[in-house]
Amino acid sequence: MRKLAAALMLLLSIGEARAELDLRANERPLPVTRDDNAISKIPPNYRFVEPGVLTVAISALNSPPLALLASDNRTRIGSDPDIARLLAGSLGLKLKLVPTAWEDWPLGIASGRYDVALINIAVTEKRKEKFDFATYRVDSLAFSVKSTSEITRISNAQDLSGRKVIVGSGTNQERILLGWNAENEAAGRQPALPVYLTDDASGNLYIQSCRR
Repeated sequence: MRKLAAALMLLLSIGEARAELDLRANERPLPVTRDDNAISKIPPNYRFVEPGVLTVAISALNSPPLALLASDNRTRIGSDPDIARLLAGSLGLKLKLVPTAWEDWPLGIASGRYDVALINIAVTEKRKEKFDFATYRVDSLAFSVKSTSEITRISNAQDLSGRKVIVGSGTNQERILLGWNAENEAAGRQPALPVYLTDDASGNLYIQSCRR
């Protein structure tokens, strides 16, 4: 079977997102209103990483629209930094954004390096055993392939049998892929081959080069 690379990522490609994104329009700070009611609900014995500061781990990668660098190539903008700014401001706190690798957020939260992590984290039963979650958007996943690919639909485990699939280690996408691999193996089919990459740019390059 001919093997084509497929990526488990957001439906819009990173290149398309960057082309359509007006950075200047997204660099204006959002207005924030202090919420005294929310502040009153902070437990008296709660200790932030830094007093008076909300320390938030965000993606160190450029992943629009979630997180990316502004035109000054220094300021972090995107939906996750925006949410972090709104959260800190409403709680009457200063904000400290910490660019963080995906693999580092669990230990960072558990060890007290961050108060909050906003790195496109999906809620899973296993993660709920260790962490508290506040959901703020729907997590919709899709496959992305090269526009000239023969692949037109992926709806079940059999559709991925024998194919290469780009995925991030420790992600919800990996969990789904490995589950489908187990289903394929149980049915006597060849499993998909996970290709572990850490950033969107590498994934898009891999797909466009159609590596096998």
